[in-house]
Amino acid sequence: MRRFLLVGIFVALSLTGRSQSYQRFTYGVNEGLVTHLVKTADFDSLGFLWIGTDEGLVRYDGRNFQNNLNATPSRYIKDIVNVN
Repeated sequence: MRRFLLVGIFVALSLTGRSQSYQRFTYGVNEGLVTHLVKTADFDSLGFLWIGTDEGLVRYDGRNFQNNLNATPSRYIKDIVNVN
């Protein structure tokens, strides 16, 4: 009897529950990124997305991509280390 009650509750919750929506955004050259080839990416404490590419370090603020060519001695970024 107890099993049937638990199964009934589980089925009722499964049929009436709502899942969270999942959205996927893809950014490329058409949206302002300097290259399609991304080596690494990480968020900082302010919410900026830092992207390492073979064209340099790129910062994304949610609207615009900003290329930082002189941020590193070499423009070929292979990894970003977050020190926060």
